[in-house]
Amino acid sequence: MRATILLADYANLTGNGKLNVMGVFRQITANQFPCRHSSMYLVIQLQTEPVEDLRGERVMVARLVDADGSVIRQLEMPFKFPQWDGGLRPEATFIIQINNLTFPYAGEYVWDVFVNDKNVGQFEFYLSQQPTENG
Repeated sequence: MRATILLADYANLTGNGKLNVMGVFRQITANQFPCRHSSMYLVIQLQTEPVEDLRGERVMVARLVDADGSVIRQLEMPFKFPQWDGGLRPEATFIIQINNLTFPYAGEYVWDVFVNDKNVGQFEFYLSQQPTENG
């Protein structure tokens, strides 16, 4: 199993399963730290491999960690893959709106994604401080 992970300003799924993602970003600039990001969407698509058993419930964990390895936020969601009847392998898509997330300082952050305790992907992004007019 592998994960495709994005951060965006907005995301949704259409009625027929198309994923819409707008404003993908990997950097956030703030005037000062700690800073609060008012709204972002964490988008995770889990793709299965042909040899994987798709039966049963799983738990997806998304863990936001800073450069020191401290956990800033953790999200856990149980899920099941849809039944597979041949053709394209099933996917599981998570669109998670996160509001008022506080970042303690500038630097690198990572969303690590696990399924049943196995790391299936990560998304690195960076927070930087806006230069002041005087320097």
